[in-house]
Amino acid sequence: MQDGIATPISYAICRKTTDATSWDNSTVLTGSSTSFVDNDVVEGQSYEYQIHKIASTYQGYGYICAGINTPLVEDRGKVILVVDSTYAADLSSELTRLQQDLKGDGWQVVRQDVSRYDSVQGVKAFIQSQYYADTANVRCVFLFGHVPVPYSGNISPDEHPADHKGAWPADVYYGDMDGTWTDSSVYNTSAADTRNHNVPGDVVAAVSAVVHGSSGSDFQLADNLGFIVD
Repeated sequence: MQDGIATPISYAICRKTTDATSWDNSTVLTGSSTSFVDNDVVEGQSYEYQIHKIASTYQGYGYICAGINTPLVEDRGKVILVVDSTYAADLSSELTRLQQDLKGDGWQVVRQDVSRYDSVQGVKAFIQSQYYADTANVRCVFLFGHVPVPYSGNISPDEHPADHKGAWPADVYYGDMDGTWTDSSVYNTSAADTRNHNVPGDVVAAVSAVVHGSSGSDFQLADNLGFIVD
């Protein structure tokens, strides 16, 4: 499907094997291209592709992993599933199906239900305890629902610095096991929303690394679960 806003200038496609640390030389396609066929592949080998779209006013990236008759992954390690307890009972069957699908995909699931009012530090401490108890196998954290949202940084990712600059949701905090997250170097209370305020000692980290959190009603979350597992 072509870009619905305007035809891009070009696409650059790079490839690498899943265990490689760098991309091969890119193949450049015209901006009107809507497909790409890679004929230089080995059956049974997985490849990762990076698609770099270059337009007149922006650039975008997409990624996909593909292969022909690649073997099943029997053991992906452990995933820590952190669930907002607010809707855990209402969505019990959907969450059970999610766990079954994760197991079917090769994951060992460690589930922990938390209150959306729990401390960020407490949730992080649980995740770290599971990680350090089995560093060889704990590979992933899956946050479901309105898990307590950590805020971090002194940025304005939506390009409205006058009233939006400050701390923003940083779920990546939960996935960082040994990084340094300080709470001493930023003092900024200029944002219109107090959630973006960041001052020393407020338990808001100063590191500028942002990944948005998730929330929603039980109906929205049920729809999201259906999308994930169908």
